[in-house]
Amino acid sequence: MEKLTQTSLRNIIGEMDLDETLSSRDTINSKLRGILDDATNKWGVKVNRVELQDINPPKDIRNAMEKQMRAERDMRAQILNAEGKGKLLSVVQKVVCGKASTMQRVSVKHKYFTPRRKLKLSSLTAEAEAKLSR
Repeated sequence: MEKLTQTSLRNIIGEMDLDETLSSRDTINSKLRGILDDATNKWGVKVNRVELQDINPPKDIRNAMEKQMRAERDMRAQILNAEGKGKLLSVVQKVVCGKASTMQRVSVKHKYFTPRRKLKLSSLTAEAEAKLSR
């Protein structure tokens, strides 16, 4: 019975993502209970409950999980950075087209066109700077 439990647990966890194995204890418990209940049914034994108390993956698995989490954080940071640049370009385009509010024009001029910070946003920059200096 012990070997069946170990083998079944490995199979169940092997079908899941690394993150999912640590957060889906209930799912693992119910799948394992079903497998054990089927195996013990012919002996007249009913398995009502299975509970995993602790999941401690090996060090190489933990390292892989940490790399995956770092990669996901880096990806989210890149997405946020790209979204921020997109919003900036949208404001600069409004300034160029003359559709920006006074507050937007002042904010863009102060933040991005001071002598210390020259932002290069293709050909829109020169045109926007000229409109901002009016």
